[in-house]
Amino acid sequence: MYIQFVLLVFVLNLQAVTAYPHGRVSGVCSSMVPGHNGTYSSTNLDSPYTVTSDVLYYTDGQVITVTLQGNNTEFRGFLLQARNGMEPVGTFTIVGNSSQLLNCGTEGSAVSHNSSTLKSTVVAQWNAPNINNTDIQFRATFVQNFSVYWVGVASPLIRYLATDPLNSTIFPPNSTGLPPNPTGLPPNPTDLPPNSTSLPPNSTVFPPNSTVLPPNSTVSTTHTTVLSPATTKRNSSPSVSVTMCLLLLPLLAIF
Repeated sequence: MYIQFVLLVFVLNLQAVTAYPHGRVSGVCSSMVPGHNGTYSSTNLDSPYTVTSDVLYYTDGQVITVTLQGNNTEFRGFLLQARNGMEPVGTFTIVGNSSQLLNCGTEGSAVSHNSSTLKSTVVAQWNAPNINNTDIQFRATFVQNFSVYWVGVASPLIRYLATDPLNSTIFPPNSTGLPPNPTGLPPNPTDLPPNSTSLPPNSTVFPPNSTVLPPNSTVSTTHTTVLSPATTKRNSSPSVSVTMCLLLLPLLAIF
């Protein structure tokens, strides 16, 4: 039994070395599934491998650095693409001597291994097209051995930031997404158009028929004495008596 187990392990390792040593796997560009007839595959949920990039936003023609990495787990083979959905986009530039470029619709639109040596990290550079860009994700298949592999492990979403804001899929970082003057008010709100009913701050609104005095005006106060009828009658009685006496004096002289 032990000998059979050793032979099984040897055969599996031999298959792992011979099944994908060259990495020329253009025939699986669409599915990204190794042609090993393996018995196990999965995606990001339990993958010991990660796909990351040095940016989360990109513009036309930008170069992005992509890193494939094993978390304490090495891999023998891989296939890397940038996708805007189901289609590979852009082209790659290889970094180091463990990778090669593949044609997945466009020359250089994918990267794969060129040997079955164990790897813990692979770095490549992706060149964004100059036109017709949109949000993308980097996706990679990692082959641990002949029958164990992870298909389409995805990076975080890379958002397209167009130089023309009308074509951008997102506003720049720290943007509120509002125009410079979201209220629609004139730059100086005290400069109101003709016939405007709005008043600038600190204005005083007077009711109709009010008299508005200029600043620093002095209002004189008139002290008026109003006599009641009784007071007027009392004060006028002596004057009437004197007048009557003057009129009666000539008459008294005659008599």
